[in-house]
Amino acid sequence: MKIAVLMKQVPASATLGVDPETGNLIRNGETLINPADERALSLALSLANAQVSVITMGPESAKDLLRTAAAYKVQDLVLVCDRAFAGSDSFQTTRVLKATLEHLGGFDLILCGNRAVDGETGQVGPELCAMMDIPFCEDAVSIALDGETLTVKSQNTEGEKTVSCPLPMVVSTNLGAPILNPPSILGLRRAAKAEFTVLTNEELQLDNTGLNGSPTRVARTRTAQVAKRKSEKVTDAKIGAERILSFLSEVEHG
Repeated sequence: MKIAVLMKQVPASATLGVDPETGNLIRNGETLINPADERALSLALSLANAQVSVITMGPESAKDLLRTAAAYKVQDLVLVCDRAFAGSDSFQTTRVLKATLEHLGGFDLILCGNRAVDGETGQVGPELCAMMDIPFCEDAVSIALDGETLTVKSQNTEGEKTVSCPLPMVVSTNLGAPILNPPSILGLRRAAKAEFTVLTNEELQLDNTGLNGSPTRVARTRTAQVAKRKSEKVTDAKIGAERILSFLSEVEHG
């Protein structure tokens, strides 16, 4: 069974910036792996006898993500990197990922996070299933394989559901899925010697990519200003309760 795990390197919240040309969020320093994507890798590794490939699209620095993934039982590590893809919106990103999956020979299961913390669009998974014309299941917290049928348990604010579907399919995961366990010492040694496959548009042969080919783009960005509110520290429980009741009474009566 061949599994592709789509993972993204995202900026740590304290290092966010905005590219003045594209309007996209950029990294000014520390980065991390998108948390939901880590859960996707965790689910992939939970299936026995699976050949797992980790794919990331981004700049050269995204190799750090692949080095982290290399510490686990992953067979292939793929970086999709080309200036032609810069500024891609979710639609163009999905086009590139679809071409990558096809270039690599196709997969039985494609796992990804339900959304990335630097964009929060949640569009790549659904768009990918539509482009590839295969089933999609969102917000997975566990998966189980029985022959060619995958059973997915999903959980979100609307409740829980369990669905079974024949492969191939796309599955997105949320933060309810199991966390990725720390790698073993042997895994860390393996990661130090890991080799990556780098794909550019020379291999994928896509036209009209990147910012110029994106049907959506950021028109304007701004930094939200949070007003400072008056606060009062109260150490006496009785006085604190009285203050709270007084405040609630003022709110209720305008």
